[in-house]
Formats: sequence, C-alpha cells, structure tokens
Amino acid sequence: MVVVGGGNENYTGQDGGVNEHNTGKDGGGNEHYTGQDGGVNEHNTGQVGGGNENYTVQDGSGNKHNTGKDGGGNEHYTGQDGGVNEHNTGQDSGSNEHYTGQDGSGNKHNTGQDGGGNEHYTGQDGGVNEHNTGQDSGVNEHNTGQDSGGNEHNTDQVGGVNEHNTGQVGDGNEHNTGQVGGGNEHNTGQVGGGNKRNTGQDGGGNEHINGHKDGGGNEHNTGQDGGGNEHNTGQDICGNEHNTGQDIGGNEHYTGQDGGVNEHYTGQDGGVNEHNSG
Repeated sequence: MVVVGGGNENYTGQDGGVNEHNTGKDGGGNEHYTGQDGGVNEHNTGQVGGGNENYTVQDGSGNKHNTGKDGGGNEHYTGQDGGVNEHNTGQDSGSNEHYTGQDGSGNKHNTGQDGGGNEHYTGQDGGVNEHNTGQDSGVNEHNTGQDSGGNEHNTDQVGGVNEHNTGQVGDGNEHNTGQVGGGNEHNTGQVGGGNKRNTGQDGGGNEHINGHKDGGGNEHNTGQDGGGNEHNTGQDICGNEHNTGQDIGGNEHYTGQDGGVNEHYTGQDGGVNEHNSG
C-alpha cells in the first residue's frame, strides 16, 4: 500500500503470468499499475485528474493499455503486441485516441492529435487492418502504411469529412485520400489484383479517369471538372479503369494499369481493391 488521497490502491511486484495492479497517486479516481506481465493483462496509470488511466509496459500476448495525459476523456497506450490489439493515444483534449506501434497480425490504432473527433493510426500490418490519421480538425481520419494482406486506410488532412488512404497492398483493400474540402476521396498505390480507386483533390462533384490506352475495355477521360462528372482510363488489359484529376466537389476515381479486373485508381495492379487520392 503506497498512499491514497481518496480511492483504492493495489500494488504487486512482478507476476509471472496473471494480473498485476499498482497505483501511484489517486486524486479521486482509480489507478492501476503493473510492471511486466509474461502473458496476461497489465494496467498502470500515471496521474489522474478525474477520469481513469490504465497503463501496461509490454505484453507477450494479451492487451495493453497506457495513457499519457488526460484532460477529460480516456487515453489508452500499448507498446508492442505479439499478436492481439494495441491501443495508444498521444494527447487527448476531450475525445478518445488509440495508438498501436506494430502488430504481427491483429488490429492497430494510433492517433496523433485530436482537436475533437477520433483519430486512428497504424504503422505496419503483417496481415489485417491498419488505421492512421495525421491531424483531425473535427472528423475521422484513417491511414495505413503497408499491408501485405488486409485493409489499409490513410488520410492526410480533412477539413470536415472522411479520408481513406493506403500505401501498398499485396492482396486486400486500400484506401487513401490527399486533401478533401468536402467530399470523399479514394486512392490506391499498388494492388496485386482487384479494384483500385484514386482521386487528386476534391472540391465538389464526381470525376473518373483512366490513363492512356485501352487494350480491350472502355476508356473515358476528362480534363478538369468544375461541377459535373469526368471519366478517363489509362491502359486496360481487359477491365474498366477510372481516374480523375481534380474535383471541385464530389468523388474522384483513378486507375493506372489493369492486369485483369476493375481499377478506380492504382499505381500498378498485381491483385484486389485499392482506394487512394491526392
């Protein structure tokens, strides 16, 4: 027992396999801390102004929760997870933030700074979902680095709506957007096989373009759209391709080269869906 300003405190030195609980100081709420856990959950909290804080160092298999500073809402942080979920938050002025470093197989969530809404970030994923966001002035942002198999979502900056981006995918879906003034943007870098979508900048309406030539399918191209639709295709070995340059308002879809199916933007296609913009 350390010292309690009002709430409960529980401390244990080291646990070879089960739970550990330790609390430093309690200004009013609960705090739980554990040093290192060989296999299960760990909870630690630094200082609490009013809400809960949970912190864990490293977990070989289970969940980890850590919080830096809390101005009012919850914060959760985890260092590295060998197999399951990881959640980390940098600074929270009010809402939730989730961050994960590297995940060998499960989900990853990271957020940089949140002015009000949610932010999710993941570095590299060996197989599943990745979510990352740079800065959010109000809404959601999703970003992913590289995915060898699963989904990837990335967004740079959003003034008000959603953005999705993906770097490279060997197999699954990818979503990327550069900057959006109001509508949606979807872009993909490289795909192993399926659909791809890309948009440059969105201000208002829809745009669809494909690169240069069509080896077999349709081609639709438009330069710039002040308000209506645009359709263009680059090279199609067999399927459709859609690309757009800049959109004053709505959606944009772009594809580079198609090895077999549809592309709604992709750098190079080797396999499935990709979405990227800007």
